[in-house]
Amino acid sequence: MKYRAAGRILCLLFLSARTLCAAGVCGEGTGGCTTSGADGVCGEGTGRSTIPGAVGVCPYYADGQVSLDAAAGEFDRAGMYVTFYNTSDRNVKKVTFNFFLYDADGNPPFAGINSISADYTEEVKAHGTVDFCVSLDGYVIVPPDEPYQVDYIFASRIEYEDGTVWEDPFGVCAMR
Repeated sequence: MKYRAAGRILCLLFLSARTLCAAGVCGEGTGGCTTSGADGVCGEGTGRSTIPGAVGVCPYYADGQVSLDAAAGEFDRAGMYVTFYNTSDRNVKKVTFNFFLYDADGNPPFAGINSISADYTEEVKAHGTVDFCVSLDGYVIVPPDEPYQVDYIFASRIEYEDGTVWEDPFGVCAMR
């Protein structure tokens, strides 16, 4: 629970691209502070920011829900259906997603860490939407009675066809 609260604090701290630039998070050699750069935060042509996540700057929207209905044949015990909307003007080549799962009581649902990471490697057109399923069978030994709760879904890395990369390793742009 502390992790979720920390994410909300980070979102409040980084309210605009100007705040990011003023804080110096774009790093050296980025071309200065501007909101018109390749990644919408740092200077022209950097393609990467150290800490993205200012409101209105995230290059995507994502949502997801866990399903126990194996009828589609994408999993045997449980799966996470993800919807990804690319809000950028560039085609996406690869997205690395991260999300956290909890049981009905708010506890990690299985042994080990409750953070899941998965790659989506098919093209997503500029301003396009894709739906896909991440099998949770490798984590789930016995199917639960109720679907797990999803919290804090985010893209930690987006690779574009033009070679630029957007990263958010801490989930500042997380969707709840």
